[in-house]
Amino acid sequence: MGAMIYDLEQGTQEWLSIRSGIPTCSELSKIFSKGRGDKAFGVGAYTYIYELIGEQITGEPRDSFSTVNTERGHVHESVAIELYELQNDVSVSSCGFMKNSKIGYSPDGLVGEKGLVEIKSKLPKFQVEILHLGVLPSEHYHQCLGGLYVSDREWIDFVSYCPSLPLFVKRLYRNESEIQELENRIDQFLEELQRVKQKVLSGVFNEPN
Repeated sequence: MGAMIYDLEQGTQEWLSIRSGIPTCSELSKIFSKGRGDKAFGVGAYTYIYELIGEQITGEPRDSFSTVNTERGHVHESVAIELYELQNDVSVSSCGFMKNSKIGYSPDGLVGEKGLVEIKSKLPKFQVEILHLGVLPSEHYHQCLGGLYVSDREWIDFVSYCPSLPLFVKRLYRNESEIQELENRIDQFLEELQRVKQKVLSGVFNEPN
């Protein structure tokens, strides 16, 4: 498939612009939200569809935002990468953004020619839970799988960090059947996005009763 790679600093206006209007791996959990009954998509998916359509039509990326948690995450990310490099005797290189023909991904780092790393900063109670359970948290699974899908790489290390607690590292290997399921869902999502967009642009709506 081959990913296009953009050497941009994450969080800059250029980075926001290049990812505007396309689904990204960080939001894949929304794409997998299911509706009630036989509805393929739930509220989270449609909220994301509306956001993407707005970006596509106006050409304006959503504003970046900052919270205490996101700022803490940025500070902790570099520390987590250093610890990960030391513990695994590897070197992590940066990558601003990559995308294939369908979705985009902003990796936290590239490891050699085959690996990726995804860093999460956690509050102590959540880090303790992750260390106790010893598995990749379900809320981050699709983002990690999406990274493998976009990059065509063989594995991704999920790294969870919290100061004063052990670093948690869990490797997810590429699985083609899971990748295919992911791609099928993305195709469904993109079809629904186009259907909604065409309806919005046509101005044809159901009249209220």
